[in-house]
Amino acid sequence: MDHLSDGLIVRETGTVDRRQSVLMLTESGRRALERDAWLAEALGTLGGTERGCRRWPRR
Repeated sequence: MDHLSDGLIVRETGTVDRRQSVLMLTESGRRALERDAWLAEALGTLGGTERGCRRWPRR
């Protein structure tokens, strides 16, 4: 697991295809997302396919 962008995002190898990289928000990243309303609004414009690709870390 690689920590990227000051610990806001982590990268893991895909479980189905090991050539794939999966990026996920950390808890700090999630808080930053809530703080930055403009980013949350931009993510809200994602289409259904793009939203389906987004993965949040499990708690």
